[in-house]
Amino acid sequence: MFWCKPHAERPVYYDLDECTAIVERCALTSSAVTFPSFDVKFIQPGELNGYIEYSNVENDEEDTLVEWRCYRNGEFRYRSNFWELGDAYTQQRIQQKTIYVSNVSDPKCLGLINLVSLAYRIAAAHVFAERLLRVFSATVDEIKSGIDGVAGYGLGRIDESQRFPRAPFARGNDSVYCSTEQDLQHGFDPYVMAGETLVAFCRHFYWETSPATFSDLLTDVRELAERF
Repeated sequence: MFWCKPHAERPVYYDLDECTAIVERCALTSSAVTFPSFDVKFIQPGELNGYIEYSNVENDEEDTLVEWRCYRNGEFRYRSNFWELGDAYTQQRIQQKTIYVSNVSDPKCLGLINLVSLAYRIAAAHVFAERLLRVFSATVDEIKSGIDGVAGYGLGRIDESQRFPRAPFARGNDSVYCSTEQDLQHGFDPYVMAGETLVAFCRHFYWETSPATFSDLLTDVRELAERF
């Protein structure tokens, strides 16, 4: 889940066609990172024409299920699944790359979430939000990110070996990270916010880390964002 709530002294309300064009223009789309994903022809006007919305949850051919809304004042809400949890081959690859230094695994683990994919998606969401706010001439009132339904799932990597001091498995089902006034007092830096969000999520999986852990991944997204 991702939610960006804008703040503007004099809010701008674009019509629905303009909102669609703005989302297209602000989206981050590359071979490695896409946010938000959509097919323009399936974007629909929402209730009372207050927003545009997109959903692919009825498309059986999609691995990643996505739903989002963009309101006429720039507010944006998004949610999607962890596609890798339903892919047996990907799960096998993540398990092979994930190393627990304590050499202890949790037999209750239901599956592993790809840490790289999670980091890319969270960073891309914040980059998109910054672009969107710029178009709407708004500052950010609140940024909220969350994961849910993750009790019993763990973290792992698919691209290279990841060594964890202990097996990082979630005991609780939900985790939500909200920006604070202190976070935003020096402006909205999407990469700083993404790093803090990732650290908060890792704590939910009982893995204490720091934003530096994700510096290379966030740099990758920054370089992609500058090109697309």
